[in-house]
Amino acid sequence: MRSQPGQGDDAMKPISSEARKIRRAALVILALAMVVRVVLIFLAVRSGAVSPSPDRHLYFPEVDYVAKSLLAQHVFGNPYALPTGPTAHLAPVFPWLVSLLYRVFGTGTLGVLSVYLFSAVCASVQYALLVLLAPACGLSPRVGVLAGVAGALVPLHPGVEMMGYDAAFIGVCWVAVLAFTIYSWRRHPSSSLHSALLGFSWGLLMLAAPQMLSVFAGVMILHWWVVPQGTLRLTSIAVVAAALTLFPWMIRNEKALGHLFFIRDNFGLELSVSNHEGAHPLFEQELSVTGSGTFEPRHPSKSVSEAQLVQRMGEVNYNHSRFEEASQWIRTHPRAFLWLTARRIWYFWFTPGLSYKTFFLFPLVAAALVGLVRLFCVSPLAGWLFAVCWVMFPLVYYILLVESRYGYPLYQTSLLLASFAFFDVLKSSKKDLVDFG
Repeated sequence: MRSQPGQGDDAMKPISSEARKIRRAALVILALAMVVRVVLIFLAVRSGAVSPSPDRHLYFPEVDYVAKSLLAQHVFGNPYALPTGPTAHLAPVFPWLVSLLYRVFGTGTLGVLSVYLFSAVCASVQYALLVLLAPACGLSPRVGVLAGVAGALVPLHPGVEMMGYDAAFIGVCWVAVLAFTIYSWRRHPSSSLHSALLGFSWGLLMLAAPQMLSVFAGVMILHWWVVPQGTLRLTSIAVVAAALTLFPWMIRNEKALGHLFFIRDNFGLELSVSNHEGAHPLFEQELSVTGSGTFEPRHPSKSVSEAQLVQRMGEVNYNHSRFEEASQWIRTHPRAFLWLTARRIWYFWFTPGLSYKTFFLFPLVAAALVGLVRLFCVSPLAGWLFAVCWVMFPLVYYILLVESRYGYPLYQTSLLLASFAFFDVLKSSKKDLVDFG
């Protein structure tokens, strides 16, 4: 039976009011996060701790080199210390966006500052999106508000969020895709269109972050096996849609580099600089002259001799040779590799030493694990989705040098799960007090 006009209007008021509150909370969190990060950028530049000079910026030189190559030569290439031609060293999306910023603001100080601010905007938006992710998971918006406010006011990763790295951009894209994924699973009836859109969104995410491939594989297993309306046909549609999204870039790689491969070709290089005699699990130690200091002589973005090898051998063959080099060392030094891996696993989740990050991250991750377990009771689909993210995403990083930017995309899920655990404990405590009374 159709509702009367008055009844329908009344029914819509709470929904509209709730939606307005969610939007208002998201905008407040966005504003808070931006203010905090812009102030920190200003203070860092003014104090000299950070330089916006084109030759002293903090984000990785490969991004800068490729963005300038796109701007000057219209070639996605030359990521190393010497010109080496077309490349697949980086995923395509972020360098292309940086090149657009350079086109608008130039490649000087203003251009570097625009990249810093772009990272700050991405970080701020992802904290605002947590307010939307929580209800998409079937949780109270308060869970997302607490998580968003905590992330906005406590910049635990200032370098990652404000100094032009791609991690903040990957983080905001991932939160958006996760929200769309769980919303589709929980709200929409099964359809070919929704499955295609799901695959398309994950395909776009992988063009920005190829390391999401393992997460996507896990999500597709859930889509088939766990999601109530999921079928093998709908899962296949999502996989095909993702593949079609990636296919143009893979064809570009085949034409530009003579080989067909998945988005990037630098795994062998990264495996080699991470696993060798005297290797340290932390990137900072590999880079530091007081540590092992072996990164710069072994990486073509810093070493002219290694860049010359890339010129002579070609990028794909060079990376194959570095993969064989790393594989040989791993086979002949299994204990050293396992010890490195064990430390990398720890450092991926917790920073070394007794820094302020350690005192924040340890209880955060512990609370997030509690929240993840409880989430299976409240919203099983969301629980499975976050569990897949936590298990699959870090796998490749356990065998590579540890940097804070690598684990950064998981930080947002940790905030949300820890916030849920807090409200869940609070709710249980109130119930226990009522029962006791």
